[in-house]
Amino acid sequence: MKKYISIDEAKVLFNKCLAKARHHIEVDDNTDKLFDGKNIVTFTFLGDCYQVEYIGGVQA
Repeated sequence: MKKYISIDEAKVLFNKCLAKARHHIEVDDNTDKLFDGKNIVTFTFLGDCYQVEYIGGVQA
């Protein structure tokens, strides 16, 4: 599932996900992946917003 959120919303969500994550991979300057053992959340910076993609079925 993909959704687009504001930069402020992304900061809050990223910190929540980071607290639960087992692994944090910085793919490049614009993309981060967080993995908690079951789910992967990808944050991609698009300039004026973030694209957030959930893989695993459970949203943060």
